[in-house]
Amino acid sequence: MAMSTEDLQAMIRQDLSDAFLRRALRAVFAAHKDSHDLALASYQPTEANNVMGFMRRASLEGYLRDAALMSDGIDVETVHGPDSNWNHIEVRSGSLVLTECSVPYPCQMADRSNFRDTLAEGNQPGFWEEPSAAGEVLVLLVHSKYRASTLDDLQKNGHMPGSAYLACPSPNFKSYLCEINLFDLFPDLVASLIPNSWDEEALVRYQYNARKAAWPRSRRAN
Repeated sequence: MAMSTEDLQAMIRQDLSDAFLRRALRAVFAAHKDSHDLALASYQPTEANNVMGFMRRASLEGYLRDAALMSDGIDVETVHGPDSNWNHIEVRSGSLVLTECSVPYPCQMADRSNFRDTLAEGNQPGFWEEPSAAGEVLVLLVHSKYRASTLDDLQKNGHMPGSAYLACPSPNFKSYLCEINLFDLFPDLVASLIPNSWDEEALVRYQYNARKAAWPRSRRAN
């Protein structure tokens, strides 16, 4: 019998320790804040919006490398993508290889790329009769920006991430085979990283908006 979604989630949780995942979630918060602050300190807002995503990617990849190096049994390498000018990191543990990417809305489908297509070739549920037969499975750390309700909200809280998920894409990048919401997995950590000015209602609203189900399907689909 092929592995179920629950089996795949269990394999991810087994190969990626809570200690690493908590560091990875902290990295998402830190990278969003660093890139936001640096871009606005260096450029006018219109130009800052142009470069913020590149800064965020560079910051998060560096933080994830540090998180992997601090975690037992987890390896990391920097890879120059084929036919690309980009470097990216690949975190490996057990049967998994993890990379990060930004998406517009919580757990939206990631864009395809040459290296993601190659890494996702093993994500074939029919082949997963048992964990040892899975080969290498691609898992994405997909994160999104904070979606502000007003201009004042954006100015005060635009440095916050909007979501962070672990998601296993199908080989054709049409769907996710499983999804793990890191905000829901570690609510205590999220609560420790929100602005001091937020009350309990603001935290509950933030947690809700970080969920894929909170957004219209038309905004989540490609």
